[in-house]
Amino acid sequence: MKTLLLIQVLLILLASCSSSQNEKLTVDEIWQNYLDSIGKKEDLLKITTYSATILSDSKFGESRINIKTKYPDKVYTEILYPNNALVTFIINGDSGIIKSPKGIENIPQSDLIKYREGDKLFSELDFKKLGYTIILFGEEKIRGRDCYNLEIDKKYETINYLIDKENFQVLRTMTGANIFDYFETVKIDGINLIKTSRNITGTDTITSNYIELKLNIEIDNNLFKLK
Repeated sequence: MKTLLLIQVLLILLASCSSSQNEKLTVDEIWQNYLDSIGKKEDLLKITTYSATILSDSKFGESRINIKTKYPDKVYTEILYPNNALVTFIINGDSGIIKSPKGIENIPQSDLIKYREGDKLFSELDFKKLGYTIILFGEEKIRGRDCYNLEIDKKYETINYLIDKENFQVLRTMTGANIFDYFETVKIDGINLIKTSRNITGTDTITSNYIELKLNIEIDNNLFKLK
């Protein structure tokens, strides 16, 4: 009888484990697990500045990108192209400019949100607050990994996040024909940051290595002056 009772208990436990493993997560749960994989919420909310140097290699040669972000609304991006042309994007609040060999021009308001959000570290934290719609578009396999495919309607564009079902880290994002693959990450102050990535647009492929990643450093406000 004891043996029979033990077997029954084991069967119940196995059924319970199987049920929990097969339990489908809601979109909100998947998205929250993804955010949790980046780092603890309290650590993410403590980020005041982000600085990185990125070496991007394409068929045209290597570009060097310097990004400095000061929250909540200041972004400085400097790109030195293989032909030594230097282009700088500066965003400060609701205004922004582009400096290039052609001169200085204002960033159109229609593009400002996209530029600011694109350069902001973990802009995903604000998606729900901004009213973006997130749905489970399906499931896919990327580089041998099973992924959730979450589609986010950002009002001005639609982007898909392919999130690893095992560790909830993002392996790919897609906007139209523009694909970003994410490979190596590095942990700084308990937060997972992208270390290597690849961008595919049509026949163009750009591989990027993030170096000199820094969080919460002093950044001079003069860097973000628009004049």
